[in-house]
Amino acid sequence: MCIRDSLINYENQLNVDGESRVNSLSDVTNPETSKYVVTNIINDKYAVIDMPYKLISSAEGDQLFNILYDQSESTNIAQENQAIVSKLKNILSDEKLYIMPCCYDALSAKMIEQNDFKLSFMSGFATSASKLGIPDTGLISYGEIIEQGRNICENVEIPIIGDGDTGYGNELNVRRTVKGFYKAGFSAVMIEDQESPKRCGHTRGKKVVSREDATSRIKAAIEEKKSGSNILIMARTDARYEFGIEEAIDRLKIFRDLGADILLSLIHI
Repeated sequence: MCIRDSLINYENQLNVDGESRVNSLSDVTNPETSKYVVTNIINDKYAVIDMPYKLISSAEGDQLFNILYDQSESTNIAQENQAIVSKLKNILSDEKLYIMPCCYDALSAKMIEQNDFKLSFMSGFATSASKLGIPDTGLISYGEIIEQGRNICENVEIPIIGDGDTGYGNELNVRRTVKGFYKAGFSAVMIEDQESPKRCGHTRGKKVVSREDATSRIKAAIEEKKSGSNILIMARTDARYEFGIEEAIDRLKIFRDLGADILLSLIHI
């Protein structure tokens, strides 16, 4: 029996200490009159109501889920991202050379847009320096980057490419990073193959993970994109510094075959 049928059967039989069943959604969502408090979401769909313990019907669960987790917001995010991703795709398909100044906050992004540049890159180096006053050595957190990125993307209409660093952890972290950048409004997110903690790409002493680990990292990013996070993936390798140009090219070929939308290899320093 599926979860939906189980909940319907249980809800129909439920009678807790003589308490009447929840008769309407307003009984649950009105804090002044309700004795019931939402404590969990089962299978992303059905609400468990407590005080006393209570399950509402599947139909009421659908409505309550939509109230608690505004589905229109997800739709709006998808629509807005579709438009901004399309802009970036058009730029990438154009044979013209575009200059892309980097931004680090909403004001710098607006200045770039107002000066008629068609896109920008949110620099992790500049963001770390301006927000925290520290070098780009992996000290700025995922949450701080997302917060700054959301402020930037909400204030401009040009595509913004975000610096996702190493993805902030393993493959699951990479997927969370890609999804977070998508929700923040970025048109693309860059994921690189440096070891963590990382260094700014323009400094000496960089080290990269193995080719296998780099492949897993980019693969996770692309899987998240395919699962519904409509954002382009920029796959970057810093292998040229440590292993030479041939290794960098080989890695970029792998990233391309995996489905990366943009490829980047930093120059040797």
